[in-house]
Amino acid sequence: HVYSTSWAFMALDRMSGKGICWGGRNSGGNCIGLDFRNVTHVYATFSAFMALDTVNGRAMCWGDRNDGGNCKRLDFHNVIHVYSTSSAFMALDRVNGKGLCWGNKNYGGNCKGLDLRNVTHVYSTSSAFLALDKVNGRGVCWGDQNYGANCNGLDFRNITHVHSTFWAFMALDKVNGKAMCWGFQGEVCKSLDFRGVTNVYGDGVSHEFLMRKQFFVFYTSTCPDHASYERFQGCVCDKGFQQTLDTKLTPNNPLGSMSSGECRLEVIRHYNVSFTPGVFLAMIITFVLATSVLACLCT
Repeated sequence: HVYSTSWAFMALDRMSGKGICWGGRNSGGNCIGLDFRNVTHVYATFSAFMALDTVNGRAMCWGDRNDGGNCKRLDFHNVIHVYSTSSAFMALDRVNGKGLCWGNKNYGGNCKGLDLRNVTHVYSTSSAFLALDKVNGRGVCWGDQNYGANCNGLDFRNITHVHSTFWAFMALDKVNGKAMCWGFQGEVCKSLDFRGVTNVYGDGVSHEFLMRKQFFVFYTSTCPDHASYERFQGCVCDKGFQQTLDTKLTPNNPLGSMSSGECRLEVIRHYNVSFTPGVFLAMIITFVLATSVLACLCT
C-alpha cells in the first residue's frame, strides 16, 4: 500500500513491517527508525502521517507537528477509525464514546469536552469535523467556524447522507427531499427542492478553480444531456456547450443557485465582411503607399 500527504509518499510493507518514506521531510518524507510491524491502517493530513496498530492500541505520527505529526502520549486502545482534516486528526473510540484530536486546533485538532457517545459516522471539510449520531438525530461540529464547525440548532433527524467540500457540509434527507447546508456559502441551498435527488457531488479543488469552470453540484439521477461527470468537479458541460443556471453568477454569489441546470449549445457568431469597390480601391492605394515608404527608408 502507498499513501501520501501533499509533499511526501509512504509505502508500507505489511508482511515485513517495513515502511519507506520520501519527499518533503517536514511533510512526512522521513520515517527512518519507525517500527511499522502490526500496522493496520495509515492516515494523512496535508503534511503528516499516522500509522495505527488497532490490535495493540498503538500509533505513530510523523511529519509537521502542527498538522498532526505528533501523537505521543495519546492512548489509542479501542480506536478503530481515524479521520482527518487538512491539518488535524480525530481518532474515535466508539466503545467509550470518546474522541482523540490533535494537530492544528483551528482545523479540528481540539475536541476536549465534546460528547461523542453513540456517534456512528464522522465527516470532515478541510478544517472542520462533524460527528453524527444517526440514531438520535444529533450532530456535533468543531474546528473552523467559517467552514463547517458551526452546526448549532440544526436538526439531524432523518438524515440519510452527509457530503462535504473543502469548505462546507450538506446533510441530506432523501426520504423527505430536504437538506441542510452550512459552512462557506452554505445558506445557498435553503431554497432548493431536493425531492428526487439520488446523488450529490461537490468540488473541492479551490475557490479560484470554481470561478473558472462551471459545474453542477448535484443532479437527480444522471448528468444532463451534453454533460459528463468528472471526479472532484461534478457534472461538467461537454466541449461546445455552456451551463445555464437558474440564478446568474455574480461576485456576491459565485456559485449561482447551485441548481442542476442544463447544457446548451454555445452560439458562435459568424461575421460576413463585404467590400465595396471604393473600399477595395482605398486598400490597394494604402498598400502601395506603405510599400513605397518602406522602399525609401531601406535605401
